[in-house]
Amino acid sequence: MTELQDNVLSDIQQNIQQNKKHILILILVLVSALGIAGVFYSGFSGEANAQSGYTVETTFTQHTNTIETVNYLDDGRLVTGDNDGNIYVWQQDGTVDTHFTGHGSSRIRDIIVLEDGRIASGGTDATVQIWDPDTGNVDTTFNGHSFSVAMIDQLEDGRIASGGNGEELNIWDPDTGNVDVTYKHPNGGKIKLVHQLSDSNIIATPSFDGYNLDIVDLNGNRISSYNTKVQDNRNDIEQFGNGDLVLSDNNGYITIRARDGTLKNQYNFNTGSAVKELYDGRGISIGSDIKIWQLDGTVDQTISEGGKDIKQLPSGKIVIGKGNNEAKLIDAGLSGLSNRIANPVAVTDVQQASEDFTFYAVGNSDV
Repeated sequence: MTELQDNVLSDIQQNIQQNKKHILILILVLVSALGIAGVFYSGFSGEANAQSGYTVETTFTQHTNTIETVNYLDDGRLVTGDNDGNIYVWQQDGTVDTHFTGHGSSRIRDIIVLEDGRIASGGTDATVQIWDPDTGNVDTTFNGHSFSVAMIDQLEDGRIASGGNGEELNIWDPDTGNVDVTYKHPNGGKIKLVHQLSDSNIIATPSFDGYNLDIVDLNGNRISSYNTKVQDNRNDIEQFGNGDLVLSDNNGYITIRARDGTLKNQYNFNTGSAVKELYDGRGISIGSDIKIWQLDGTVDQTISEGGKDIKQLPSGKIVIGKGNNEAKLIDAGLSGLSNRIANPVAVTDVQQASEDFTFYAVGNSDV
């Protein structure tokens, strides 16, 4: 090789080395830029997923009016009731098994499933009907309320607790319809919600002089009473696993109170129609849409489906009742019963929370 060739080769090698440095610097700059962009993109992507990370598996369209109450049977079938008195039992694919009209054209306010598999439903006809979900045959009709029935529950001893706008909380035998206990606030007030607490008492909220949180025992004795003076106990109440009372109201607020009634937090999620505790310990509430949230108010997920009532199934899926006459079965990727956080006092609606037989009855001036 000549000296000229050696010089040319040497220059080429030097240029390659310099270019390697430049290329390396360029790569580092690009990697850094992409990393920053990735941060912004992942944040936006997470928000987008929070808005759309769900699938509507079934839309049920047989109802003729607003669906105020939903529930499910142990075999996975769904139960929904509307404001025209229609109650449907249907398969998760939308197939109708039973159409119950035992309340006539009265508005259906609450539906629960009893331990023996029968259904108890309450309506504005002031009755509670206990009936077979397969045949629709009525076993018991309870006529102990003087006005609209708002909420019902079965106790661990098998009896039924029900509250209504006739200002009474009744505890009665589901087979005979005989009343064992009737409670009324000393100054009156409609009782919309009835809820058993972990300490065995019942909490009721008569609407006299604001909205009271009355604690009563199974004998109908009032143990204590708190007047909240705010609209935080109108639509639904749930005692979460940490003992807090979580309430929803007509203005869309979720209010968290300690067991003694002390206000802890209040969030304007615009989801005041119903509130429940998920199997994973978070809250879920429905109104103009569905919010899934932490107790500190952090919203983890928004589902763009508004409605009147919501329940989580053991599979983790949720069923909702809507104001446009539809019910929907939704898969939002939530943990089910098999992944439930150990939580002996998590309850839904007016379901009993412990063997101590304590109830929480909540009142409201709305029909």
